[in-house]
Amino acid sequence: KEILKAIKDDIQQFQNAYKSKSFNKFIDVNFRTHRATHDIEELFMQYNVPIEGIQAIERQLDDIQQIIANVKIISPRIEVIP
Repeated sequence: KEILKAIKDDIQQFQNAYKSKSFNKFIDVNFRTHRATHDIEELFMQYNVPIEGIQAIERQLDDIQQIIANVKIISPRIEVIP
């Protein structure tokens, strides 16, 4: 029952998000994030990345995480409406 409720809530949240003016941007950001994850995996699997490169990537990821946290603070939460 809990799993079904979670799935129903997720579907409702996506339906609410779809109505947002930012939904197309969300899709683009999600695609680019997925692409970046793939590129990082490929980088580390195929190249001997110097520590400076790793540190640069880590700094950028830290910045992104901070931006996400800040945007979360200023953004109204989407309520699940049954």
